[in-house]
Amino acid sequence: MSTTEALLARLQAITDELQHCSHAYPELFPACNTETPEGIALDNLLLAATHETASQLSFLLQDIHGLHARLALMAARPQFTRHEQVMIGEQGWSLPLLQVLHQSRPTQALDELSQQVKAFHATWQALPKLRLTLDAA
Repeated sequence: MSTTEALLARLQAITDELQHCSHAYPELFPACNTETPEGIALDNLLLAATHETASQLSFLLQDIHGLHARLALMAARPQFTRHEQVMIGEQGWSLPLLQVLHQSRPTQALDELSQQVKAFHATWQALPKLRLTLDAA
């Protein structure tokens, strides 16, 4: 297991443990079941510390997995620039896009370029979807 995979597995384990704690704390803290202001505040804090933190961490992990996969794909396909990769990934195959790409590679056969664009787009679409929005660089 790589260091990256180990870190992601550890973060997933933390998420799972927090989720488990969110189900266990009502029994461990019976004061949460009272209608006193302190009991309600304790319940709210424990819910935030367990369930809400686990949910947020889970969403972050989805984006981490998605970005990690996207970066691996981009590194594996150096024939396209980052900008071209994003255009292909988001727009998919189109004749105008193919023509723009072909202008920077006039010696490459058009059908070969077309197949590369289609393959890249299919792989990009299979990646985990991101919840975050990336700023244009």
